[in-house]
Amino acid sequence: MELFNKETLELLIKNMDDNSYYLPRRLFATNYFANVRLETKLAYAAIAETLMQSPHYDKNGVAYVKIDNPEIIHNLKKIANKDVDKQKINTYFDELKEAGLIEVEGMNIKVLNVD
Repeated sequence: MELFNKETLELLIKNMDDNSYYLPRRLFATNYFANVRLETKLAYAAIAETLMQSPHYDKNGVAYVKIDNPEIIHNLKKIANKDVDKQKINTYFDELKEAGLIEVEGMNIKVLNVD
């Protein structure tokens, strides 16, 4: 497993249906992520959706989004069908970091490609 880069992100975007979200089976089908709450997995999907909509790339070609991008909360509200505030999203960020699903460097979130 590695962080999304320009190539892997473009491949994901190419293979995604406009009516679906990226929620990889590995998040649910393995024991590795069994302790990650469902809401946190949905936050992963919201971050990945934001990454696909407006990616930035570092000098090594690794894709990232800004941690304060309002689209993350907007996407999570749509996916989870419930209200989400800054405090909740920060809790999800912490849980995603702990699970190794995202890396936060300053204001940048890099997402692990778990496929």
